[in-house]
Amino acid sequence: MISSSSRLRVGAFYFNFDRMLIVITGPESSGKTTLGKVLADRLNLPFRAEFAREYLSSKSSYNASDIENIGQTQELQDKSLTSAILDTDSSVLKIWYEHRYKNNSPILDNYWGNYDFANRVYLLCYPDIPWEYDPLREHRELNQRITLFKKYEKLLSSVNARWHIIKGQRQQRIQTALHYCEKYFL
Repeated sequence: MISSSSRLRVGAFYFNFDRMLIVITGPESSGKTTLGKVLADRLNLPFRAEFAREYLSSKSSYNASDIENIGQTQELQDKSLTSAILDTDSSVLKIWYEHRYKNNSPILDNYWGNYDFANRVYLLCYPDIPWEYDPLREHRELNQRITLFKKYEKLLSSVNARWHIIKGQRQQRIQTALHYCEKYFL
């Protein structure tokens, strides 16, 4: 039974927040951060920003161990959260590492393999919005971002995760995301 303190109404949607992690994932420049911040505001949930951006902003280059270090810090941050919007998780780091280095990281594989997918919903952002310049972005071409998107689909399909593709313009993305969150956290 859902207590009134753990329910929130947003428009026509009702949410149960006893244990809820909404992970925004997908290729770069696909609207993850924007969607995450809007959902956190609308659902009155904490927003955990992508740690990679903070970590890499002071570096001129990075290597494989940097990606693993980002994963370690992000996982420590996430352990303290019971309900939140996560701007990425190890899915992004795992795909990034494998795509860039053509190899698996046992550290990132371990993080990914130990998730409790029953308490997570993945919102996979499709790269159908214009690419925006950012010095940390590496894949400007749409075909590169589509290739990465397909890797996310494959990864999420390989585990017992609940996930949905988020497409379209801003309002459509928000409504679709709210719909899927309601579906799983009622």
